[in-house]
Amino acid sequence: MSDGTRGATDFDHTSIAVHDAPSWLRRLRGTLGATPLIGQVLPEFRYVVCQLGDEQSGGRLELMDAQPGETGGFLTRFLRRHGETAHHLTFLVPDVARTIEQVRELGLRVVKTDLTHTPWRETFLPPDDVHGVTIQLADSDVGYPPLRELLGTRTRDPGRVPGNREGREPGWWEFAWDVPAGPLARLRSTTLRSTDPAFSHRLFAGVLDAETHPRHDGVEYRWPGGTLVVRPDTVAGISHLTVTGGPAPRYRIGEMILVQEHT
Repeated sequence: MSDGTRGATDFDHTSIAVHDAPSWLRRLRGTLGATPLIGQVLPEFRYVVCQLGDEQSGGRLELMDAQPGETGGFLTRFLRRHGETAHHLTFLVPDVARTIEQVRELGLRVVKTDLTHTPWRETFLPPDDVHGVTIQLADSDVGYPPLRELLGTRTRDPGRVPGNREGREPGWWEFAWDVPAGPLARLRSTTLRSTDPAFSHRLFAGVLDAETHPRHDGVEYRWPGGTLVVRPDTVAGISHLTVTGGPAPRYRIGEMILVQEHT
Protein backbone atom coordinates (compact mmCIF):
# COMPACT_ATOMS: atom_id res chain seq x y z
CA MET A 1 0.00 0.00 0.00
CA SER A 2 1.95 2.96 -1.27
CA ASP A 3 1.90 6.31 0.50
CA GLY A 4 0.86 9.26 -1.64
CA THR A 5 -0.90 9.30 -4.99
CA ARG A 6 0.06 7.66 -8.27
CA GLY A 7 3.62 6.96 -7.26
CA ALA A 8 5.70 3.89 -8.07
CA THR A 9 4.05 0.61 -8.94
CA ASP A 10 3.25 -1.48 -5.85
CA PHE A 11 1.89 -4.92 -5.00
CA ASP A 12 -1.09 -3.86 -2.95
CA HIS A 13 -2.67 -7.10 -1.74
CA THR A 14 -3.68 -10.70 -2.26
CA SER A 15 -7.45 -11.17 -2.09
CA ILE A 16 -9.16 -14.25 -0.68
CA ALA A 17 -12.82 -15.03 -1.32
CA VAL A 18 -14.58 -16.41 1.76
CA HIS A 19 -18.13 -17.25 2.79
CA ASP A 20 -18.08 -15.20 6.01
CA ALA A 21 -15.64 -12.28 6.05
CA PRO A 22 -16.51 -11.11 9.61
CA SER A 23 -15.75 -14.55 11.05
CA TRP A 24 -12.43 -14.79 9.20
CA LEU A 25 -11.50 -11.23 10.13
CA ARG A 26 -11.98 -12.03 13.81
CA ARG A 27 -9.83 -15.14 13.42
CA LEU A 28 -7.07 -13.31 11.55
CA ARG A 29 -6.92 -10.63 14.22
CA GLY A 30 -7.07 -13.06 17.13
CA THR A 31 -4.56 -15.60 15.80
CA LEU A 32 -2.26 -13.63 13.47
CA GLY A 33 -2.51 -10.11 14.91
CA ALA A 34 -3.99 -8.68 11.69
CA THR A 35 -4.74 -4.94 11.59
CA PRO A 36 -7.75 -3.94 9.45
CA LEU A 37 -6.91 -0.98 7.24
CA ILE A 38 -9.81 -0.16 4.92
CA GLY A 39 -12.99 -1.69 3.55
CA GLN A 40 -16.30 -1.03 1.84
CA VAL A 41 -19.66 -2.56 1.04
CA LEU A 42 -20.59 -2.79 -2.65
CA PRO A 43 -23.81 -4.02 -4.28
CA GLU A 44 -22.56 -7.60 -4.79
CA PHE A 45 -19.87 -7.98 -2.13
CA ARG A 46 -17.96 -6.40 0.72
CA TYR A 47 -14.25 -6.36 1.47
CA VAL A 48 -11.70 -5.50 4.13
CA VAL A 49 -7.95 -5.14 3.61
CA CYS A 50 -5.72 -6.15 6.55
CA GLN A 51 -2.04 -5.73 7.30
CA LEU A 52 -0.23 -8.87 8.40
CA GLY A 53 2.86 -7.35 9.93
CA ASP A 54 4.08 -3.92 10.93
CA GLU A 55 5.56 -0.89 9.20
CA GLN A 56 8.94 -2.57 8.74
CA SER A 57 7.82 -5.89 7.26
CA GLY A 58 4.70 -7.72 6.20
CA GLY A 59 2.01 -7.44 3.57
CA ARG A 60 -1.71 -7.16 3.02
CA LEU A 61 -4.56 -9.61 2.65
CA GLU A 62 -8.05 -8.76 1.49
CA LEU A 63 -11.10 -10.74 2.60
CA MET A 64 -14.14 -10.64 0.31
CA ASP A 65 -17.56 -12.18 0.79
CA ALA A 66 -20.83 -11.95 -1.10
CA GLN A 67 -23.63 -9.75 0.12
CA PRO A 68 -26.24 -11.68 2.15
CA GLY A 69 -28.96 -12.93 -0.16
CA GLU A 70 -26.88 -12.31 -3.28
CA THR A 71 -27.26 -15.39 -5.50
CA GLY A 72 -26.02 -14.49 -8.98
CA GLY A 73 -23.03 -12.20 -8.56
CA PHE A 74 -19.45 -12.93 -9.63
CA LEU A 75 -18.26 -13.72 -6.11
CA THR A 76 -21.15 -16.07 -5.40
CA ARG A 77 -20.38 -17.93 -8.62
CA PHE A 78 -16.66 -18.03 -7.77
CA LEU A 79 -17.28 -19.46 -4.29
CA ARG A 80 -19.70 -22.02 -5.66
CA ARG A 81 -17.14 -23.17 -8.21
CA HIS A 82 -13.88 -22.92 -6.24
CA GLY A 83 -14.72 -22.60 -2.55
CA GLU A 84 -12.83 -20.31 -0.19
CA THR A 85 -9.50 -19.54 -1.84
CA ALA A 86 -7.41 -16.82 -3.48
CA HIS A 87 -9.44 -14.66 -5.86
CA HIS A 88 -7.06 -12.01 -7.24
CA LEU A 89 -3.84 -10.05 -6.95
CA THR A 90 -3.99 -6.25 -6.91
CA PHE A 91 -1.28 -3.88 -8.16
CA LEU A 92 -1.32 -0.10 -7.87
CA VAL A 93 0.29 1.62 -10.87
CA PRO A 94 1.10 5.25 -11.67
CA ASP A 95 -1.24 5.38 -14.68
CA VAL A 96 -3.63 2.50 -15.26
CA ALA A 97 -4.51 3.69 -18.79
CA ARG A 98 -0.84 3.46 -19.77
CA THR A 99 -0.52 0.07 -18.08
CA ILE A 100 -3.49 -1.19 -20.09
CA GLU A 101 -1.61 -0.29 -23.26
CA GLN A 102 1.45 -2.16 -22.02
CA VAL A 103 -0.36 -5.37 -21.07
CA ARG A 104 -2.20 -5.36 -24.39
CA GLU A 105 1.17 -5.15 -26.10
CA LEU A 106 1.98 -8.42 -24.33
CA GLY A 107 -1.14 -9.96 -25.85
CA LEU A 108 -3.22 -9.86 -22.67
CA ARG A 109 -6.84 -8.77 -22.60
CA VAL A 110 -8.50 -6.59 -20.00
CA VAL A 111 -12.08 -6.63 -18.71
CA LYS A 112 -14.34 -4.51 -16.49
CA THR A 113 -12.29 -1.35 -17.09
CA ASP A 114 -13.39 1.87 -15.36
CA LEU A 115 -11.21 4.92 -16.00
CA THR A 116 -13.71 7.62 -15.06
CA HIS A 117 -13.85 7.24 -11.25
CA THR A 118 -10.56 8.89 -10.32
CA PRO A 119 -10.48 7.80 -6.63
CA TRP A 120 -10.14 4.21 -7.93
CA ARG A 121 -9.57 3.62 -11.65
CA GLU A 122 -9.26 -0.07 -12.41
CA THR A 123 -9.11 -2.89 -14.89
CA PHE A 124 -8.72 -6.66 -14.63
CA LEU A 125 -6.68 -9.31 -16.39
CA PRO A 126 -8.90 -12.41 -16.27
CA PRO A 127 -7.44 -15.79 -15.29
CA ASP A 128 -5.47 -17.40 -18.10
CA ASP A 129 -3.40 -20.53 -18.71
CA VAL A 130 -0.19 -18.80 -17.59
CA HIS A 131 -1.18 -17.44 -14.16
CA GLY A 132 -4.59 -18.94 -13.42
CA VAL A 133 -5.73 -16.01 -11.27
CA THR A 134 -7.36 -12.61 -11.81
CA ILE A 135 -4.95 -9.66 -11.69
CA GLN A 136 -6.38 -6.25 -10.81
CA LEU A 137 -4.57 -3.08 -11.93
CA ALA A 138 -5.58 0.25 -10.42
CA ASP A 139 -4.56 3.82 -9.74
CA SER A 140 -5.99 6.58 -7.56
CA ASP A 141 -5.78 10.34 -7.25
CA VAL A 142 -6.44 10.02 -3.51
CA GLY A 143 -3.68 7.70 -2.31
CA TYR A 144 -3.34 6.28 1.18
CA PRO A 145 -2.15 7.77 4.46
CA PRO A 146 1.27 6.42 5.50
CA LEU A 147 1.11 2.86 6.77
CA ARG A 148 2.46 3.93 10.16
CA GLU A 149 -0.59 6.19 10.52
CA LEU A 150 -3.03 3.43 9.60
CA LEU A 151 -1.37 1.04 12.03
CA GLY A 152 -1.16 3.63 14.79
CA THR A 153 -4.80 4.64 14.98
CA ARG A 154 -8.25 3.11 14.75
CA THR A 155 -9.63 6.23 13.07
CA ARG A 156 -10.19 6.14 9.32
CA ASP A 157 -11.11 9.12 7.16
CA PRO A 158 -12.96 7.78 4.08
CA GLY A 159 -11.98 10.89 2.15
CA ARG A 160 -8.29 10.07 2.52
CA VAL A 161 -8.33 6.55 1.06
CA PRO A 162 -9.24 5.22 -2.38
CA GLY A 163 -12.78 3.99 -2.80
CA ASN A 164 -14.87 2.15 -5.36
CA ARG A 165 -17.52 3.99 -7.32
CA GLU A 166 -20.40 2.21 -5.59
CA GLY A 167 -18.70 1.72 -2.23
CA ARG A 168 -20.43 2.61 1.03
CA GLU A 169 -20.20 1.75 4.75
CA PRO A 170 -16.40 2.18 4.95
CA GLY A 171 -16.44 1.22 8.64
CA TRP A 172 -18.47 -1.99 8.38
CA TRP A 173 -15.53 -4.01 9.73
CA GLU A 174 -14.83 -1.94 12.86
CA PHE A 175 -16.20 -4.68 15.15
CA ALA A 176 -12.76 -6.25 14.70
CA TRP A 177 -11.28 -3.73 17.15
CA ASP A 178 -13.12 -5.60 19.93
CA VAL A 179 -11.00 -8.70 19.26
CA PRO A 180 -7.67 -8.70 21.16
CA ALA A 181 -4.82 -8.91 18.67
CA GLY A 182 -2.90 -12.18 18.76
CA PRO A 183 0.87 -12.64 18.29
CA LEU A 184 1.99 -10.72 15.22
CA ALA A 185 2.50 -12.72 12.03
CA ARG A 186 4.08 -11.11 8.99
CA LEU A 187 3.07 -11.90 5.43
CA ARG A 188 6.33 -12.78 3.69
CA SER A 189 5.14 -13.56 0.15
CA THR A 190 2.48 -14.92 -2.16
CA THR A 191 3.57 -17.86 -4.33
CA LEU A 192 2.20 -18.04 -7.87
CA ARG A 193 2.64 -21.01 -10.19
CA SER A 194 3.32 -20.01 -13.80
CA THR A 195 3.25 -22.19 -16.91
CA ASP A 196 5.41 -19.62 -18.76
CA PRO A 197 7.97 -18.00 -16.41
CA ALA A 198 9.51 -15.93 -19.22
CA PHE A 199 6.13 -14.34 -19.95
CA SER A 200 5.55 -13.79 -16.22
CA HIS A 201 8.88 -11.96 -16.09
CA ARG A 202 7.81 -9.63 -18.89
CA LEU A 203 4.65 -8.80 -16.96
CA PHE A 204 5.95 -8.46 -13.41
CA ALA A 205 9.43 -7.10 -14.03
CA GLY A 206 8.82 -5.34 -17.34
CA VAL A 207 5.36 -3.81 -17.07
CA LEU A 208 4.92 -3.80 -13.29
CA ASP A 209 8.50 -2.76 -12.53
CA ALA A 210 9.40 -5.24 -9.79
CA GLU A 211 12.84 -5.83 -8.36
CA THR A 212 13.87 -9.37 -9.25
CA HIS A 213 15.73 -11.87 -7.10
CA PRO A 214 16.40 -15.34 -8.55
CA ARG A 215 15.75 -18.35 -6.31
CA HIS A 216 16.50 -22.03 -6.68
CA ASP A 217 12.79 -22.67 -7.31
CA GLY A 218 11.86 -19.60 -9.37
CA VAL A 219 12.02 -15.81 -9.13
CA GLU A 220 11.09 -13.47 -6.30
CA TYR A 221 9.48 -10.20 -7.46
CA ARG A 222 9.57 -7.42 -4.87
CA TRP A 223 7.67 -4.15 -4.53
CA PRO A 224 7.56 -1.77 -1.54
CA GLY A 225 4.29 -3.28 -0.29
CA GLY A 226 4.77 -6.97 -0.96
CA THR A 227 6.56 -9.89 -2.57
CA LEU A 228 5.42 -12.34 -5.22
CA VAL A 229 7.29 -15.61 -5.75
CA VAL A 230 6.77 -17.09 -9.23
CA ARG A 231 7.56 -20.77 -9.69
CA PRO A 232 7.44 -22.74 -12.94
CA ASP A 233 4.72 -25.40 -13.03
CA THR A 234 2.45 -27.26 -15.40
CA VAL A 235 -0.61 -25.96 -13.53
CA ALA A 236 -1.17 -22.22 -13.01
CA GLY A 237 -2.53 -20.49 -9.89
CA ILE A 238 -1.67 -19.30 -6.40
CA SER A 239 -0.31 -22.22 -4.39
CA HIS A 240 0.16 -20.68 -0.93
CA LEU A 241 1.13 -17.67 1.16
CA THR A 242 4.24 -17.60 3.34
CA VAL A 243 4.26 -15.93 6.77
CA THR A 244 6.82 -15.51 9.51
CA GLY A 245 5.44 -16.09 12.97
CA GLY A 246 1.93 -17.33 13.54
CA PRO A 247 0.28 -20.04 15.61
CA ALA A 248 1.13 -23.13 13.54
CA PRO A 249 3.38 -24.34 10.70
CA ARG A 250 0.38 -24.40 8.35
CA TYR A 251 -2.66 -22.15 8.77
CA ARG A 252 -5.62 -22.23 6.41
CA ILE A 253 -8.09 -19.61 5.24
CA GLY A 254 -10.50 -21.99 3.57
CA GLU A 255 -8.42 -23.78 0.93
CA MET A 256 -5.70 -21.10 0.99
CA ILE A 257 -2.67 -22.33 2.94
CA LEU A 258 -0.42 -20.01 4.92
CA VAL A 259 2.94 -21.70 5.39
CA GLN A 260 5.15 -20.58 8.25
CA GLU A 261 8.70 -19.65 7.34
CA HIS A 262 11.18 -19.75 10.21
CA THR A 263 13.84 -17.05 10.28
